Amino acid sequence: MDKKLLCVALAIVAAPAFGKDCSGTYTNEPAKMEDPVDLGNGHKITFFKGTGTVSSPDTPYNGKGTCTGYVAEVEGGVINSATCLRYTEDGDMWGYTAFKRLGEKRGRWAVTQGTGKFAKNVGSTGWYEDADDQGSTGKWGGTCNGV
Repeated sequence: MDKKLLCVALAIVAAPAFGKDCSGTYTNEPAKMEDPVDLGNGHKITFFKGTGTVSSPDTPYNGKGTCTGYVAEVEGGVINSATCLRYTEDGDMWGYTAFKRLGEKRGRWAVTQGTGKFAKNVGSTGWYEDADDQGSTGKWGGTCNGV
């Protein structure tokens, strides 16, 4: 299950944040995984921290940053959640939350904050999915505000 947890964690690390229809790709470095915590009844939670990049041909969302979150093994599968911050070369930043529910192929993201060109981005929402089985690359899309 460790490889599966790493894949899930890597996918959530990159979950991008971005008014109109928008899309792009992401890449991840391997996430640092903490030791799993046994919650009893076969449930476990593993916390992670990872870095990655986001790119988009139709928005200014081209940057790098980090995410921290958890992957939980529960009855029926895996769920996860993360909080992320990305920044561009000129120093503008956007932050978002991301999660993937039990049994869903796609995860969801929502922008919670932004500076500079991303200041009007709060409320953007969308989806992300893995392009490879390691969770190191993938694609995203959604409705992006303020772009």
